[in-house]
Amino acid sequence: MSKDYPSVNKAKKMVKSLTSDGLAALHLDLPPIAITDSFFYEHFLVSHLTLTKEQSTNMTQALLKAGLLDDNRYLNFNPRTNTRWAAVIRPYAPPEDSLEIRRSPTVEVLNKAYGWHEMSRQGLHQGLAFILTEHEKRQSQLQQAKEQ
Repeated sequence: MSKDYPSVNKAKKMVKSLTSDGLAALHLDLPPIAITDSFFYEHFLVSHLTLTKEQSTNMTQALLKAGLLDDNRYLNFNPRTNTRWAAVIRPYAPPEDSLEIRRSPTVEVLNKAYGWHEMSRQGLHQGLAFILTEHEKRQSQLQQAKEQ
């Protein structure tokens, strides 16, 4: 989500507001992800469509050859506003995938790679650790209050 500046700013304001009221809050930035040959295979978590490692490699190589990835293999375009990528990877994508914005699993993983995704499994462990730590703090505070 790091490139979705309006959402990032709203999240930061919300965290500031909550913490100023004494509430625990955390904003986890979801940075862009490099697109390796196995990227699509690893991030394609939709059960009704399947994607092979070979398809993943072919899709990545097609993006590279089309100049849609930078030297470090990061997307150099926003997949929601520039759809040139669709024609480039169509020959290798699952045939059932529409490649339509907000409807396609491929678009969703590209959004995640670009850093424009509101939710992701990225940061999940960090977020859960935060929740558990805050829960333990509250439990300790409640226990101390009971003992007094």
